[in-house]
Amino acid sequence: MIDFTQFKFNHEFRDYQKRALDEVHKYMQDDKIHIVAAPGAGKTILALQLLIEIGKNALILVPTVALREQWVERFCEDFADKVDVTGILSNDLKNLKPLTVATYQSLHTHYKAEHLELLKLIKAQKIGLIILDEAHHLKASWCKTLDEVLKYFGNIKVISLTATPPYDVSNSEWQKYIELCGEIDAEIMIPELVNEGNLCPHQDYVYFNFPSQEQLGKIESYREERNDLFSRLCQSNELATAVSLNPGIINLEDRIDYFLNNFEYYISIRSFLKYRGIPVSEQLTKDEAVIPKFNIRFMEILLTNCLFADKNSYKDFAGYFKEIKRELNEIGAIHESQVSLVNSQKTKTLITQNIGKLNSINAIIANEYQAMQDRLKLVVITDYIREDIYEVAEDKEINVLGVIPIFKSIRNRHKEDINIAVLTGSIVIIPTATKAALKNICHERKIAEVETIELAYDFDYCEVHFSEKNRKYMVAIITELFEKQNIQVLVGTAALIGEGWDAPFVNTLVMATFISSFVTSNQIRGRAIRIDKKDTNKTANIWHLVCLCQASKEKYNLGVDYEIARKRFEAFEGVSLAESRIDRGIERLGIKEKGSKTLAEVADINERMMQVAARRDRMKEMWLAALRNYVPLKRSKIAKADCSKNIYNHHKEVIKSGIIKELIVLVLGAVALMIWGWSNIVVMIILASLMTGTAIRSWQKSKATYLINKFGKALLMTMVEMEIVERISKVVVEQGTEGISFYMAEGSTIEKSWYNDSLAEMLSPIEVPRYLVKVYQGYYQVPAAIGKNKKWAQVLEKHLRLEFRSVKLFYTKTPEGKRRLLELKMQMLTAK
Repeated sequence: MIDFTQFKFNHEFRDYQKRALDEVHKYMQDDKIHIVAAPGAGKTILALQLLIEIGKNALILVPTVALREQWVERFCEDFADKVDVTGILSNDLKNLKPLTVATYQSLHTHYKAEHLELLKLIKAQKIGLIILDEAHHLKASWCKTLDEVLKYFGNIKVISLTATPPYDVSNSEWQKYIELCGEIDAEIMIPELVNEGNLCPHQDYVYFNFPSQEQLGKIESYREERNDLFSRLCQSNELATAVSLNPGIINLEDRIDYFLNNFEYYISIRSFLKYRGIPVSEQLTKDEAVIPKFNIRFMEILLTNCLFADKNSYKDFAGYFKEIKRELNEIGAIHESQVSLVNSQKTKTLITQNIGKLNSINAIIANEYQAMQDRLKLVVITDYIREDIYEVAEDKEINVLGVIPIFKSIRNRHKEDINIAVLTGSIVIIPTATKAALKNICHERKIAEVETIELAYDFDYCEVHFSEKNRKYMVAIITELFEKQNIQVLVGTAALIGEGWDAPFVNTLVMATFISSFVTSNQIRGRAIRIDKKDTNKTANIWHLVCLCQASKEKYNLGVDYEIARKRFEAFEGVSLAESRIDRGIERLGIKEKGSKTLAEVADINERMMQVAARRDRMKEMWLAALRNYVPLKRSKIAKADCSKNIYNHHKEVIKSGIIKELIVLVLGAVALMIWGWSNIVVMIILASLMTGTAIRSWQKSKATYLINKFGKALLMTMVEMEIVERISKVVVEQGTEGISFYMAEGSTIEKSWYNDSLAEMLSPIEVPRYLVKVYQGYYQVPAAIGKNKKWAQVLEKHLRLEFRSVKLFYTKTPEGKRRLLELKMQMLTAK
């Protein structure tokens, strides 16, 4: 064991780093420390500081060789500049030392080859700490290896670092991630980094476009095929027979657990049987009135389960379902074991990879170039290369989206003023005028064997070929060329330059990609918002391209592509377009989401985005103003629809209270009139107005914000009593256009996370909780963190009684409790 006290950080920690360390220090006794920090926050520095404080030999695991070398560099330069690290530090698993940095892949490979030998080496080196860098990278095979290593050592401490937790994965995947990394102990937000000057002021924009007539024709053709298949299946007697013989329909008790966990599937079965007029058991008929009308969405859910998730229930109909599967595959309605009838993968691709986005890209480039001129460093990131378009004649129309189509389109449209480069794993293109600069860069780096060949259809551009041994330098060389030469636009793939690409000079990003995941989109976006030490006034614009769906001949709906953008925007905070306020979500752009849009309305939105984007100075001012009042808070939001479903019956009780108070006001007013007569009318009006004000306030309090506040207080007091939360804090509930957000005003990151997650769980539509609590006529889930223990559930019941008159706790894991839970879920179908 080495003496870690000899190492010390030789700079000053920034304020947000101090805050994060203070929060982590509260949980240093835990086996798992989990830090989430935006790009540029210095996660490596934080982890190395914690490593020194913990004082145990460590194994640091990273996703790439480049990151492995960065960790070694950071330790040597920032912590060990006066210490000889020979014999202490290693970057090779075969040569383990007290501090070893290695890749996840090397651990997996070595473990797979000789796991006992590797475990002995780790044990012999007395490794007491494992650091997981970029923990979101942990794919299934790496996770399995890590799990086995951690189980072998038992009490080894783990520090997990990421800028992008997989917030948007399924609950089961999220739980696996949390089991490995632990709950989030500290989080550093993007606005904090902008405030400290570690990220530049930036803004996100949406630019709309439309499907081509050819694409609309293909979409309509698919819909006709789908509708025909849907109609035939609705009338299929064999499908009706198969579904009616599902074991859970014959005897609900046999499959009630499955149906509770797959409630939409259960409803799709019941809806289909009701549509076909097939009688169900007497046990089920009492719910018949609330069963919704069968539609194509229910058919999608039904077939997904019949063909995949619940296929064992339909073994006697295997041949029939094999034929259905064939027909669905023929029209492209199956993707990754999911039946997609509403929006098939084929139609999604036609929308998200819409060639109308080429026009959008060119419009954005023209607008940005007009504002920035040669200072423009714009990157277009897309999903595919489309090498076959290389050979397409120049006079032929391009009808796909990809790197080469985008390159050709920009070159044709902006031939006179814009220079372009292309950077992908297989194709690299540069302006011919920059060939000499390329050779100079290669010469300085002592790299030979780089060949340039002019394009057959345009001598102003040439393709660059690197030898196999020099390909590892390709990205760095072309990036330097892009920065230093007269090149305004670079087109590349997300796979190559999406993460880890170091180009802080980039000031504009166009995301011509259909990627929606939080992890990937945040990584791509992070390329543009880094500060540039050579340009202290840098600002960045990030453009999200959205293809609309045709609703009628003259109008368009926002559609599936907009939902992808919406999903992205939930992942990060930014400044509102309309006011100097920092917020999360796409709502901050001020786009009205309800109703269809005319061509003129869409054009107005695009024009507004262009005008605002050209005013980078104004955007920077708005950031500065917003940051004056910014407090890093972890907010959660519950949608209006979910609120209305869950508090509807309870809401009515409060409204009744308001009505009674109004009636009292009227009665008292009448009595006053009889006693005092009209001569005292002024006094009566004053008295009535005071009492009516009380009634009006009662009505106002009947809003969902008031009710959620009461639930929030009860939950907070429960968590304080359980010692999950250290002290009582103010609970803030805010009404928004799309839902209601809430948060704890004080407390550590982990306390706020526990609280927000638990309150959101409590108020969300009922799933399969261990305990339910009935408040007046409404039922709510007891959060899993509390419901796992009856005593704790009773503590919550106690605190709810202090807020509401009528409260009762129910256990759902008995046969009777399961039936009641299913009944409640059915009743929720009709709640408004």
